[in-house]
Amino acid sequence: MITSLLLFSLLLQIAVAVIAMRAPRSAHSRAAWWVMASAMVLMAMRALFALAGVLAGQQVSPTQPIEEGLAAMISALLLLAVVRMKRLSEEADAALTEANDRETALRQSEELWQRVFEFAPDGYIMLELDGRLDRMNIAAAEIAGVPREASEGRYIFELGILDEAGLLQAATNLGILQRGGDPGPAEYTFHRADGSEREVEVIGYMIEERSRPLLLTIVHDVTRRRHTETELRPSRLRLEEAQRVAGVVTFEIDLKQGTLWVSNDTRAGVVSADGRTQMTLEEGLSFVVPEDRERVAQELADGTVKGGSGDIVVEYRRHDVVRGREAIVRTTAKSEFDEDGNVVRLIGATVDLTDIRRAEQEVRTLNAALEERVQRRTAELERAVDELEAFSYSVSHDLRSPLRAMAGYSELLLEEEVTLNETSRSHLERIRASSVRMAGFIDGLLSLSRLTRAARNDVQVDLSEIARGILGELRASDRGRDLEVTIEDGLQTVADEGMMSLVLQNLLANAWKFTRSTPQGLIEFGRNATGAFYVRDNGVGFDSSQAFRLFRPFERLHPSDEFEGTGIGLATVARIVHRHGGRAWAEGRLNKGSTFWFTLAERTDLREGERAGPSGEFQSPPFKAPER
Repeated sequence: MITSLLLFSLLLQIAVAVIAMRAPRSAHSRAAWWVMASAMVLMAMRALFALAGVLAGQQVSPTQPIEEGLAAMISALLLLAVVRMKRLSEEADAALTEANDRETALRQSEELWQRVFEFAPDGYIMLELDGRLDRMNIAAAEIAGVPREASEGRYIFELGILDEAGLLQAATNLGILQRGGDPGPAEYTFHRADGSEREVEVIGYMIEERSRPLLLTIVHDVTRRRHTETELRPSRLRLEEAQRVAGVVTFEIDLKQGTLWVSNDTRAGVVSADGRTQMTLEEGLSFVVPEDRERVAQELADGTVKGGSGDIVVEYRRHDVVRGREAIVRTTAKSEFDEDGNVVRLIGATVDLTDIRRAEQEVRTLNAALEERVQRRTAELERAVDELEAFSYSVSHDLRSPLRAMAGYSELLLEEEVTLNETSRSHLERIRASSVRMAGFIDGLLSLSRLTRAARNDVQVDLSEIARGILGELRASDRGRDLEVTIEDGLQTVADEGMMSLVLQNLLANAWKFTRSTPQGLIEFGRNATGAFYVRDNGVGFDSSQAFRLFRPFERLHPSDEFEGTGIGLATVARIVHRHGGRAWAEGRLNKGSTFWFTLAERTDLREGERAGPSGEFQSPPFKAPER
């Protein structure tokens, strides 16, 4: 039994010694733990020696079991006490560490606050509750224009930076703050010692610093902003006037609060400092006429649905309270979204379209009346043209009879054996030639008149083949000419085939005629890079200053006794080209040849072999001058 007690006591004492040695080593408990550990080591050594003696066979005294039992009980109690003390020590050390951390964080926070306070871009002023200045940062001293050291400890009203109105407002706001209220932002003008002024916005907060109540006053310098606003004010007024004249109203809708802010609108509402009118969204919709109100509200709802485009364009009628009438307006709005994709705001403009819609209706009415007048005038013009054509045929028939008589009788006189002198015969020849030429003029004029009325039948036309046929006929009728002819292949277009044949007949016949006196004649038909067709020759040419006369009826630049003709051919060319939406022009120099150009309106809706049927004139596209 004594052996068990000694062994149990030894184990308890060793456990206490180990726990004591491994306990936290804070500065205030390190020595106590070492004393406890040392005592347990000594008691363990005593128990170890006693156990060794018992095991060696030494005599055990009658009181030794009692003593060892008490020692074991004391060791057990000490073990419980040490375990509890260790736990309490750990908790105390943790609490102490936490307190130290809090103190360190508080100190760092105060240091950070001091740095923020000192170097903040805005002015920071700490005031006692009675208005005495506790301290200010660098920015506040610069904005107020006062020295920091000389100002701290003085009342804010003694610094001389506020005028009477500013002092009254500051005293009022200070009283509100002392009573725990919030006066909100206030605007002041600081009168600095150097004579300059600073416009500032001031806001105050009640704070505690080390259990001491203070007033933190933040001073924001708005001098530059005020100057900018002053400079921009004329522009803003001009813009508002332009919007008013143009009938434009800009707006902003806060969908979360249901608030509508409107500029340049005189409807009922609360007018803010920036001149905008504030009203609820329901009040804004109340100005829409009842018939359109539900549709406008639905358009707003559809345009602000999550996942939509966010763009709104709606036209409706509303009550114009200024002019006392109903106005037609169009509202265009753009949505602003939050981070979740919900529409939170609408920004847009409303334009008054009343005058525009009224003008459009007037234009439609005028167009209808004009169309009726055009139809009536067209019918009258067609009747006049028909009458003129009938008159032309009648006149041509009436003129041809006396002309034929003159030519016939002149021919008879020349053929009969009538004694006439040379002068009389010359007169008769001139009469006969003039009547023939007059008949040619009449035929050309009638042909030109019929060309204006003729219907067009557009097909795919090969101008190269037509030109070869015409030049072949000219060669057959005038053999022996030393002439070089060049015709570009594949000159295709969509036009009236008969009219195009007439154009080429006149141009190529002119080139053939005016190269008659050229030893080595040259005629060329082709098309340049811009699509303009040309007929070029190296004949007698013409004076370029007279080119404008070439396409007029009966205009001639060469004497008729040198080169025959009526002066109708080029006028016919110009008329046909114009009817095909193109234009014709000429270039040339005396004895240096000439080039006649023409363009046609492009048509790509026909394939080879197809026919368009009768058609009128095409409008010519924008023309680009061709290259020589």
